Amino acid sequence: MDEGERLRILTLGNHNVGKSCFIIRYTEEKFQESYLMTVGFDIKMKDIVLKDKKYTIALIDTAGQERFKSIAYNVIKNADGIILMYDITKQASYDSISEWMKNIREVQPKDFPIVLLGNKIDLEEKRDISKEEGEELAQKYELPFYETSNKTGENIEKSCLDLIDKIIIAKKKKKEEEKKNKKNKNKSSANEKKKNIKLDKKTNNKSKCSC
Repeated sequence: MDEGERLRILTLGNHNVGKSCFIIRYTEEKFQESYLMTVGFDIKMKDIVLKDKKYTIALIDTAGQERFKSIAYNVIKNADGIILMYDITKQASYDSISEWMKNIREVQPKDFPIVLLGNKIDLEEKRDISKEEGEELAQKYELPFYETSNKTGENIEKSCLDLIDKIIIAKKKKKEEEKKNKKNKNKSSANEKKKNIKLDKKTNNKSKCSC
């Protein structure tokens, strides 16, 4: 398949919440339990077709360690959407979501496409964060919320398609606004040009009278 319009999706969350395995599950449709720690960034691509249009999804995997947060901050502004993830078995990863959201909101507007995921629901016996707590957090930031499992694949495809749909809508809205602004700018320039022509004519007429 030829490459379609590229949509850049950034994954954010603490170290070891399952970002890398989530991306592999979505792009390669397989579960990889062990994975080398991401240092900096890694990108995996997936081509999809939605409503007869091709899209190339670029999933950007980020390291979740604190020392890499400043690096992630620099790429947030270039992303089209964000997967924000915590591990339901680790309270600290859930508590860190507010800090990640703070970083995002410093760069992107409130309506920027984000989906919140509570990952590793296959480890139910080790759960620290209830589904209700995840829903409350999502409501706080007005985000769509899913609980996911890299192992079983539960809600992997669904959550990604939800985010992709929101990205497409946001990009369409942005293009319409840019088109409208350009039209208004051209109209303003045309009006200014007409105004200058009238002033020039008025000045020329005054010059003729003085003769």
